[in-house]
Amino acid sequence: MSAGERSADAPRGPVRVVLADDQRLVRESLGTLLGLLDGVELVASAADGEEAVALAELHRPQVVLMDLRMPRLDGIEATRALRERQPDVSVIALTTYADDESVLGALRAGARGYLTKDAGSEDIRRAILTVAAGEAALDPAVQHHVVSALARETTTSDCDTVAGACAPACAYEGGDCLNDNDCCGVLVCGSNGTCGTGTTDDDAGAPPVCGAPGDPCYDNSDCCSDECAADSLTCY
Repeated sequence: MSAGERSADAPRGPVRVVLADDQRLVRESLGTLLGLLDGVELVASAADGEEAVALAELHRPQVVLMDLRMPRLDGIEATRALRERQPDVSVIALTTYADDESVLGALRAGARGYLTKDAGSEDIRRAILTVAAGEAALDPAVQHHVVSALARETTTSDCDTVAGACAPACAYEGGDCLNDNDCCGVLVCGSNGTCGTGTTDDDAGAPPVCGAPGDPCYDNSDCCSDECAADSLTCY
């Protein structure tokens, strides 16, 4: 056995754990299972997120096994509270839910691990020892949710890294557009479906593209006459 395996499988003393689950039968069953795991010590059980935070402050565990859907304070908010109050405590979300919103919500709140409740006893033990050692532990069943959710994150927004704020995505000159709202700054959406200044080299100073009577419009700014009929959405 390598030194890395020894450090992961045989930590110094048992890892102190608080368990949080609002369903009594599940809580008691998991408590019994945790009591049988080598290297793990269950120090308290909570019926909701608020109690989990209080018990963690009282017992100072290394790991909290946290259900996500609980009354009074759900698991995600409880995880966020623990990260703020006890950053040295590692949270593992242990839940029946494996959707993108649940997985990303827990991880963004500060969870170091995520397991579904069909995980085996050795999976739970390994995850507890792993996060107690400062590493992350993700159930293989949820890893693809993380990858797919991150891939859908907005990549076209322009962010001010100093202020930490992101502006809505928009198209610059030459970019595709449907109307002026799709274009950044003072650019307008031309009749060719791209953003531009509304002028050309051959006709500098020409007015921005606008709709003639009978042309479709969304508001008055789309019409040369500044009149867009609300009932028919056409210029007049």
